[in-house]
Amino acid sequence: MAFLDNSGTIILDAILTDIGRKRMAQGNFHPSKFALGDDEMDYTLVNVNDSDYSKLETLSTIEALNSENATINHGLQNFTSDDILYLPQIKINSLLKGAVKIKPSMPDFYFVSANDETTTKLKGLLTQKQFLESNSYDRNKLFFESGIENNKLPRNTKARERYILNYNLLDRYFIINCDHRFVDRLLIVDPEGTYFENDEANNLFYDFQALKEVTPVSLEKILKYYSSYFAIGVDNLIYSHTSAKDELHSAIKGPRGTACALNVKLIDELTIDTNGTRDYRYTKFGKLNQTLFGGSKKFDYIDTSIYIQGTSSKATLQVPIRILRYAGT
Repeated sequence: MAFLDNSGTIILDAILTDIGRKRMAQGNFHPSKFALGDDEMDYTLVNVNDSDYSKLETLSTIEALNSENATINHGLQNFTSDDILYLPQIKINSLLKGAVKIKPSMPDFYFVSANDETTTKLKGLLTQKQFLESNSYDRNKLFFESGIENNKLPRNTKARERYILNYNLLDRYFIINCDHRFVDRLLIVDPEGTYFENDEANNLFYDFQALKEVTPVSLEKILKYYSSYFAIGVDNLIYSHTSAKDELHSAIKGPRGTACALNVKLIDELTIDTNGTRDYRYTKFGKLNQTLFGGSKKFDYIDTSIYIQGTSSKATLQVPIRILRYAGT
């Protein structure tokens, strides 16, 4: 992988993917459509209220790749309506009881305990809400929501209908991708009997049922080694009433769409404690014997990511997780 020369000349770098070369060799290479992406763009560099996009013009562009799942990870979307002003986003909700939280001094990862021994050691270093437990899946969950992140919009039934439902942007379904080298299965909340709402006095009523194990589905892989899972979102009926304290329950600052929750089941090899042999994956993909939290307790760890995408809005969230295994002192 390399970057194209962006010294000023406009360059179109086009190559055939592996499938393209195969079809050309077979004599049936007939392109019929194309897609656009902006993987290299960092829009936080630009103030959308002005027209100065010079900072984007100088960003490096990656050369064309022939791997099928390395071409466009963040494709541009096409919507039938031409008057859409706001698109939903996906955000992690750490406000609810039972929701896993980020450790403030280590904000880059959500921790996952590999086994009971690690869980016991972590309880003296982290609060119980700052990591997912590998064997107690319902104790903590990763809650996430889909909605419009704009606090200037009303957060009521009419706004939900106007900005989300009328444009078919309600993410009733999510596609969740995780690395099957580390994650054996996903556990996802059962939408049957699950609810998430508040009343006019801002009393919270929610019940995310026990998680159930789901199997991967056959979808085109967005990344090598990643498996895809379907999740069903429940209606996010957290509204701003007279008290306007609905933000105590929801991470979305504008009209809300749906919500869901998950946990991960690691492959058995990663869950072996200090009484057994450390799995080679910790050496190959992670780091060993790290005193991450100070003191004498050492941990092996592997960093990976979970990708959550709404099927209607195409909003995508990357969730970084760190798999921890106690390694002794």
